[in-house]
Amino acid sequence: MRRNRFPIHVIRLTRLLVLMFALITLSCATSMLRSQAAIDGPVVTISNGQLRGVIRRSGGAEFLGIPFAQPPVGNLRWREPQAVKSWSGIRDASSFGAPCAQTVLGDWNRHDAETSKEDCLFLNVITPEWPAKKPLPDGLDTWWRQRRRDRFERTLQRWHARSARSSPGHTQLPTRRFWVYGPSTVDA
Repeated sequence: MRRNRFPIHVIRLTRLLVLMFALITLSCATSMLRSQAAIDGPVVTISNGQLRGVIRRSGGAEFLGIPFAQPPVGNLRWREPQAVKSWSGIRDASSFGAPCAQTVLGDWNRHDAETSKEDCLFLNVITPEWPAKKPLPDGLDTWWRQRRRDRFERTLQRWHARSARSSPGHTQLPTRRFWVYGPSTVDA
């Protein structure tokens, strides 16, 4: 039987050091790939300059922390938002902007409260495919319009049924202008 020349604790320590070296090397390689991906991220041009976003793992792209107004500090405090000043070069849009100033109200907002700033007027844009093959509808706006249209049509049906029961032969229906200008009626 062959005996080891080194005590067991030296062998274990050596294995641990080799494993740590491998993990550190892997971590550095991943970090370099991630930073290279950020450099190679999608670039878009907006009215204030160019933005570099990141490609999402699930497809699409993210453009995060896009300023949409100047920070409300100094003379701009308690005034309407002012347009963002243009920038030269490509602005990094790969991370979220700072959350707005707030106090700690519990564990649920502790992180945001500790990292909050007054310079918090940022917009995040996430697209499900990159590059976009066709213009995408604004999800919230489309949903809201459909919801209003459905609600309006149900209201029309109810009013029509109610009016037909109360005075057969003479029905008053609100027009589509109802939502914008107030109620107006049409004799049917």
